[in-house]
Amino acid sequence: PPPPLPPRCPPTSTTHATMAVNQTLAGRVKHMLTAMSSQEEKQGIKVDADIAKYNAMHDDSKNDVDARNKNYADLVNSYYNLATDFYEWGWGQSFHFANKLPGESFSSSIVRHEYYLAARLGVKPTDHVLDCGCGIGGPLRNIGRFTQARITGVTLNQYQVDRG
Repeated sequence: PPPPLPPRCPPTSTTHATMAVNQTLAGRVKHMLTAMSSQEEKQGIKVDADIAKYNAMHDDSKNDVDARNKNYADLVNSYYNLATDFYEWGWGQSFHFANKLPGESFSSSIVRHEYYLAARLGVKPTDHVLDCGCGIGGPLRNIGRFTQARITGVTLNQYQVDRG
């Protein structure tokens, strides 16, 4: 006959909670990686090549400061091509932080902060506002809806323009 099975530990709420968190985290990570790879593929981003290019630009045995400065646009694009999806996954459409009030969700704190910024600047519907370094444009769209002002965004990275 087969050997007896070891005694089974009765499930506890902690065990179930840990399993649920692990499954949820694993599911979210898998979903994130799938979404990112499909976006990278659509945009023609070659992650391995961008990582190698970015690392090579910071390798002092291959590039000095002058060479790095000469290739600055490539350095910036390599970085943002790689980082944008992670930013969007972690922060949503707005790549900034805000203080979170008790009982407030993360996304609500971000929106509240953008409204506060617009109000503090006194943005009116007749204004034309420039958002330099707008990323994928989350704050400019939100502030534009809130104030009815015309908002123009500028970013250095084509991938961010395409994502926005």
